[in-house]
Amino acid sequence: MTLGANARDAWMRISPRERWLIALGTLLVVGAIGYAFGWEPVVRDLVASRAALRDTQGRIRQMRDATDEIAGLEREARAPRSADARAAAEQVISSAGLRGELTAITAAEGRVRITFAAVEFARLAALLETLGREEQLFVVEALIAARVVPGSVRAELALARPPAR
Repeated sequence: MTLGANARDAWMRISPRERWLIALGTLLVVGAIGYAFGWEPVVRDLVASRAALRDTQGRIRQMRDATDEIAGLEREARAPRSADARAAAEQVISSAGLRGELTAITAAEGRVRITFAAVEFARLAALLETLGREEQLFVVEALIAARVVPGSVRAELALARPPAR
C-alpha cells in the first residue's frame, strides 16, 4: 500500500466528528499561515505606503511654496542701483559701517572679490543680504574661517550679479 492509500483508509476509519475537527484544525492552520505570510505583510506595506505618501505630499507642498516664493522674488527684483559692481559693493560696505574691516576689494571677470581679515559673522551675514537685495550681488565663492575671537571670522568672498534673462 502507498502512503496516499494508507491516509485514505485512515480517513475512512475515523468518525464524522473527528473528520470535522481535523478539517476545522486544517482550516485554522491554513488561515493562520495565510494571515502571517499574506495579509499581515500587505497591511504593513499599506501603512508604510500611506506614510510615504504623506511625506511626499508634504515635500510637494514645500516645493510649490518655494516655487511661488521664487516667482514672487523675480517679480519684485529691483535693478541694481549702480552699473559698476565694485563701486556698488564699496557703497553698501560703507553704508553698513564695515569700511574699516575691509582688507581688500577687487573686480575682475564680472566678479567682485572682497576680503575681511576680521569681521563679526552677524554683520557679514547682514551685509551679504543687503548686497543681494539692493545691488543684486550674490556670493558665488566663499572662504570663511573662524577666528580666535568668538563671533569673528576671516572672509574671502567672490560676488557676482546673476546673468540677465
